[in-house]
Amino acid sequence: RNINVAATGTTIKSNLYGKLTGKYSLFSNLSFTGSYSRDRVTQYQSPSIDMTEGDIKEAQSAGSSQFLDFLHRVSEEESLNSTYYPVSFLSINTGIAQRNIDQTYSTLNSTVTSIIQQIGTVGAGLHLFSCLDIGYDIYVKRNYSNSEYLGKGFSGKTTVSYIPFSSKNMNLTLTYSRIDTWGKDLNQLDQATS
Repeated sequence: RNINVAATGTTIKSNLYGKLTGKYSLFSNLSFTGSYSRDRVTQYQSPSIDMTEGDIKEAQSAGSSQFLDFLHRVSEEESLNSTYYPVSFLSINTGIAQRNIDQTYSTLNSTVTSIIQQIGTVGAGLHLFSCLDIGYDIYVKRNYSNSEYLGKGFSGKTTVSYIPFSSKNMNLTLTYSRIDTWGKDLNQLDQATS
């Protein structure tokens, strides 16, 4: 139920997320990591405050306009990354990934959107002493929506991690991360909250 009486209705949202990751070290200084993730979001909305998910699904399958809208989104991502340590304090990272988002949004008219994002990654990291890591990764992204090319985007991610204190039972880690994006990209915040 909504606390705000001006916004009456019921919103029911279910989210199912899974991720599988595997890592293989070919040599002591070269490793490969592959992953697959799938995120399914289903959201129903009704103008009535006393509706259950079953009531909304039943009304939807009967073709009733009793519910306001419906969202079903499936997002899948496959990636393969490699890390190479030419010397113990320097790492070189490369990777490829593809993200597919299929989304159906219904109000009075049904809208289906298919988004594909292809991502290439290259980066480097410095591992100084046992307590300081500095890294920078560049991501090149190609974006498509309903098979239409939307353009290319770029991101740069800077990461600094410092461990000022570490013991057997506890450690303190300070992390700074900054992502700069230019060109075309997906709005991840919008995707997470839709």
